Amino acid sequence: MATDVKAIGSTGNWQFNGIVDVFRKTLKSDGIAGLYRGFNIRLAEFGMMGAVSAGLKPWKQHYSSLLQNNVFSRHMVKFGFGICANMAIYPLDTVNKRMMMTSGAVKYKSTRQAIAQIMKTEGLKSFYSGAGAEILSCAVYKGTVLLIIYVADVIRAAKEKNDYCSRSTMEGSLRQMTRH
Repeated sequence: MATDVKAIGSTGNWQFNGIVDVFRKTLKSDGIAGLYRGFNIRLAEFGMMGAVSAGLKPWKQHYSSLLQNNVFSRHMVKFGFGICANMAIYPLDTVNKRMMMTSGAVKYKSTRQAIAQIMKTEGLKSFYSGAGAEILSCAVYKGTVLLIIYVADVIRAAKEKNDYCSRSTMEGSLRQMTRH
C-alpha cells in the first residue's frame, strides 16, 4: 500500500482498495514470491538484532546497575544502547524496505544483488537514509515511557499523601474523642 502514493500523484485514483485487494493484486502480478519479497533479509535482520542485543546486554546491565536509583539516567542508557543496536541493523532494514517497495517491477533478483546494486549506485550512505527518523521514533517512544512512569509516580505519591492525611486526621480525631 506504500506504492499507493505514487499512483495517487499520477492518476488521482487509489491503486488498492484495502489489504485484501493488496494481497489479490500482488498475487496476480508477482505470484506467491511477491508476498514474501524481502522476507529472507527480514529473517537475517531479526537474527542480527538478537545477536547485537545479546552482545550489548551485559554492558547495558552494568551501566543500568550503576544508575539504579536514577530512573531517567537508567532509561537514557537503555535508549543509547537501543539506538546502537538499531543502527547496527539499519542497513538490513533499508534493503528489506527497498525489496518490498518493488511490487510489480522487480528491481532485485536476490538480497545479495540488492545490496550490491544499492552500494554501487548510491553508496554506503544510502543504507542509512531515514536513520534520523528511526532515532526520533525511538526517542519519542522512550520519552513516552518516561512520561508514563513519571505520571504513575505522581499519582502514587498523591494517593499515599491523601491516605496518610486522611488516616492521621481520623486517628487524631479518635484520640481527641477518647480523651474527653
